[in-house]
Amino acid sequence: MPGPDILRCVAAILVIAIHASAWPFSQYNGGWKASLIIDSFSRCAVPLFFMLTGYFLLCGKQETLSQFISKRFLRIFLPFVMLVFIYGCFKDYTITELIRRAFVQGDLDFHLWYIYTIIGIYIYPNCKSTFSM
Repeated sequence: MPGPDILRCVAAILVIAIHASAWPFSQYNGGWKASLIIDSFSRCAVPLFFMLTGYFLLCGKQETLSQFISKRFLRIFLPFVMLVFIYGCFKDYTITELIRRAFVQGDLDFHLWYIYTIIGIYIYPNCKSTFSM
């Protein structure tokens, strides 16, 4: 089915539009209104990504719990750990503070909010409908 892949491409382009319109939006000049329209129109991108995540996560694939966790671990958790340590190098945190802020408080940096949310979505699925026991 090409529909979800097309939606994923559209959502990615809309995220780029949000970021590209941010600077003109912050400057009140001749391009401000166009930037406002682009920014407002593009705000549906993140909800689209969440809906697509739910669709692909719960679309009826039967997998064991161990398959589910191992596949998500490699895709989400390992890159997240690498990002945490990269942020730690740039922010000049101690290892203890880095681990506390990243894994306990969840406030290492505001750019990582999406990863925390995706981890929560992956933890929450309905086990009876998703996993074969």
